Amino acid sequence: MLLQRGEVKAVVLEKGAYLYSLKINDKDVILEGKERQTRGGMALLIPYANRVKGGVYEWKGIVYQLPKNAEGNAIHGLVMDKIWDVRELKSDLVKLSLTLTHEGYPSILSLQTEYQLLNDGISVSLSIKLVKKMHQ
Repeated sequence: MLLQRGEVKAVVLEKGAYLYSLKINDKDVILEGKERQTRGGMALLIPYANRVKGGVYEWKGIVYQLPKNAEGNAIHGLVMDKIWDVRELKSDLVKLSLTLTHEGYPSILSLQTEYQLLNDGISVSLSIKLVKKMHQ
């Protein structure tokens, strides 16, 4: 989705609610994420950033398994490959939402994000609410 307000332009993808690019006066403020989401743009790394060694962790006595990358680790959360729902779309604003459920995570989360272009930049908001704990 292309957003524009004056000389501020942004591209937001539904996949990952990913800010693919941001330009002001045709100059890159955020480099386009052409290679992959963590090499440009602005990726939402929810519910964790970085790596979980071996993709396995224990929480309150329960062992969880996360998806692993080619190196055998879990990396950068569980939402980058998910298609988010567009809740509102205007020329300079997009609101997206996702309910995150995953067997490798002990809770269900309600996620909301908003990208609003300003005259000289962008405002980004993120809301994460607990819907349900899977294990007490």
